[in-house]
Amino acid sequence: TEEPDTHERAGELLSVARRIGEMPHRTLVGGDFNQVSWGRNAALFKRIGQLIDPRIGRGLFPTFHARSPLVRFPIDQIYHTCDLRVERMETLPDFGSDHLALMMHFHLMDVPAPAETALARVRREDREKMERLIREGIQKRGARGKHSAYLTSPLARLGIGVR
Repeated sequence: TEEPDTHERAGELLSVARRIGEMPHRTLVGGDFNQVSWGRNAALFKRIGQLIDPRIGRGLFPTFHARSPLVRFPIDQIYHTCDLRVERMETLPDFGSDHLALMMHFHLMDVPAPAETALARVRREDREKMERLIREGIQKRGARGKHSAYLTSPLARLGIGVR
């Protein structure tokens, strides 16, 4: 079954991806995405923002639920642009939260800035899907009332950092 706020979450996530795709800066995005990195919306998020998943080739790094060592899911994500290189990534020990923390050591790469933004390089079908999901998320939020936590501040909720 679909959670009531699924459309809002997708809209929020993709509005952040659109913003990242429009910026010419190095970007590191991390936070509790409440979904695995191979999910449909996470995959679209990575394509729209032209982001790299540092887990690929390194492991799953499951973070939730911290108190269940046998059944954990990698729902906390860290993504980055191609001008950052990850040296090491690890899950830290339980510190009292229901999530484990992810730690990443990375280097800033000296890569020339592209002539166009990442969003300009995204396939038309992906851009159209992104815009549709953002609109649906905003509509669902309106139906739930103005007190919804989603789509109010997607950059703050996902901990976006630009350098």
